[in-house]
Amino acid sequence: MAVSQIPFFRGLAFRLAAWVLVFSLAVSLAMSSLLLYAKHRDFLADKERQLKGIGEVNLPSLANALWNLDQRSLLLQLEGLRQMPDVELVEVGDGVSMAGSLGETSSTRRLERIYSLHYELRGEARQLGTLRVVLGLDKGLDRLWRDALLSIALETARTLAMGGALLFIFYSLVGRHLRRMASYAAGLTVTGLEKPLVLDRRPSATGRPDEMDQLSGALETMRINLLGSVEELKTANESLIEEIDRREEAEKQVRATRAALRNIIDSMPSAVIGLSGDMVVTHFNAMAAQMSGMNAEQAVGRTLGEVFAPLVAHQDMVREALEERKPVARQRLTLQVLGGEITADLVVYPLLAEQGGGVVIRVDDETQRAQLEEVLIQTEKMVSLGSLAAGMAHEINNPLAGVLQSAQSMQRRLSSGLRANDKAAREAGIDLMALEAYLKARDIPEILVGMRSAGERAARIVANMLKFSRLSKRTHEGQNLAEVVDAALELAESDYDLNRKYDFRRMRITRLYDPSLPPVPCSAQEMEQVVLNIVKNAAQAMGNIQGPALTVSLRREDLHAVIEISDNGPGMDESVRKRVFDPFFTTKMQGEGTGLGLSVSYFIITQNHRGAIQVESAPGEGTTFTIRLPLEGQPA
Repeated sequence: MAVSQIPFFRGLAFRLAAWVLVFSLAVSLAMSSLLLYAKHRDFLADKERQLKGIGEVNLPSLANALWNLDQRSLLLQLEGLRQMPDVELVEVGDGVSMAGSLGETSSTRRLERIYSLHYELRGEARQLGTLRVVLGLDKGLDRLWRDALLSIALETARTLAMGGALLFIFYSLVGRHLRRMASYAAGLTVTGLEKPLVLDRRPSATGRPDEMDQLSGALETMRINLLGSVEELKTANESLIEEIDRREEAEKQVRATRAALRNIIDSMPSAVIGLSGDMVVTHFNAMAAQMSGMNAEQAVGRTLGEVFAPLVAHQDMVREALEERKPVARQRLTLQVLGGEITADLVVYPLLAEQGGGVVIRVDDETQRAQLEEVLIQTEKMVSLGSLAAGMAHEINNPLAGVLQSAQSMQRRLSSGLRANDKAAREAGIDLMALEAYLKARDIPEILVGMRSAGERAARIVANMLKFSRLSKRTHEGQNLAEVVDAALELAESDYDLNRKYDFRRMRITRLYDPSLPPVPCSAQEMEQVVLNIVKNAAQAMGNIQGPALTVSLRREDLHAVIEISDNGPGMDESVRKRVFDPFFTTKMQGEGTGLGLSVSYFIITQNHRGAIQVESAPGEGTTFTIRLPLEGQPA
């Protein structure tokens, strides 16, 4: 706010007068309060003396009147007491009844005294009764308050008058000139230094300059000095502007270079850490911060062991790089970083500066690459195993067909009613009916039926293996989901692992299929693969529980077909549930799984079929996988 705009009531003169007024009022109030307190104390003391005088003067005569039963004298004395100042009530009682009473109490503030009336008879003081005197204090105290308020009002009026006079004098002599000088000083600019300060006041009566003259003279001297300095500053400013322009351009280029270098270093997928010759961190990029959990501001200026502890074990590489002035590299190191354990390549580069020295450490996360290499090796094994399984299935098919055909022929040739069987039996001298009875007695027909049933089941398993090993087509045709799921379950039922202790043959499987579910456009082979992955995971999870059970349901919800697979296994916690579809994530022991089954299933459902797959689970409550497939090509 400009000085000329300060309101009068906020000016120095007004505040000085206000402080004087407040202080005077406070002093007056304190003095009046002390005076009122003294008068109040004197008033109460006077009343106490009055009550004491009544006890000393009036008690003998009242006791004598009461002893002589002189009612007239008693009332006259009570009337005399009643006429005393501020006495509102006097009464005499003999302990049983009231002998005399005058007046009534009307004051809210009062003093009361009860005196005992004694009469001496033959040297013995006898108790005749009591005298009760009540003094009303309201009128006396009210007089005190009125006097105090009048005194305060007079003091306040005097203080206000004095404050007003002080305000007028101070403003006339000082305040208005200060405001003028302040307004002038506030308005001094480079272009306004030519105008001098002029005050509207008379010269000092003594001829000597007073404080106002000195202050105005100082302002005038300042104006003249500023006027001379402005010219010098103009010349200096021109030189400074040129220098500032050069420096700003240089700093702009430096900032741009630093930002570009920082952006390049932070954009690298590797952790980059700069170290000085005494192993103090000088640079720390974004990937290093992500691995260590410490940002660059926290890391710079601290030792390597404080900011990236996993690299302490490899400090010999730093010393080697510093001593030999050449890069040092190591591959496939296991490092424990913030996100967990990673497989990393570590390279240490010595800086080429002639003075100071130092190194740059680069940490490359090769975890995914190592996992991919392992998966590729495992995939090659699985491809070879798939080819071997397909070849074995073809080889098994031929003798299996012979076994089934031979079993069927045995059933036909042991049956009565066929002409060729009857002829052969007669020629051999055998009663075919007796032979048939013997075979039934020995359960041979049932054994042959079991042979055929087992052979047909084996044939179906082989057919499913062949169909599963073939490459699936990307063209989706309407499929009967019940048949696809049953084929996957039948293929899973042939899986038995003695070491992992799971066996589909001891698992109760419940099928809840909606018969009204229409054909679903999908790839049968891929859907079999998805169901098989989920079912095998469920079987392995339920390997050690009693009464393992699996429920598979098919139903329609609006424009989608829904496959729901539930087990009564141990379930999983929330951290595992969120990562079940992540590539390479597995809860199995090392070497027992690659962590790709469910991620491949997720890809098949979401990408190849534009569907959705989700999992619900909680510890001790089993797991449920829900798959939604569009019926009319609608995205899920």
